[in-house]
Amino acid sequence: MITESEGWTIGVMAVCNTAFSVVFFTIQKIEGVGEYMANAEPVWTSPIYGILAIELLLIATVLAFTFYSQQRKTSFL
Repeated sequence: MITESEGWTIGVMAVCNTAFSVVFFTIQKIEGVGEYMANAEPVWTSPIYGILAIELLLIATVLAFTFYSQQRKTSFL
């Protein structure tokens, strides 16, 4: 949405949606995560807290970059 290009938006959405399977396979191989994935109840281990911290940091970074780049625009129309 920063580039305001429909092609870029569709491309990024396609890449993000197909990347989920790669991310899940990678996370499954982390020690302390994969062996608990089949459990009915969640097991909170330190690698899971690390993954959540990285995800929260990534979300905050993407939001900050989006707000910063939108703020630098001279025309909002």
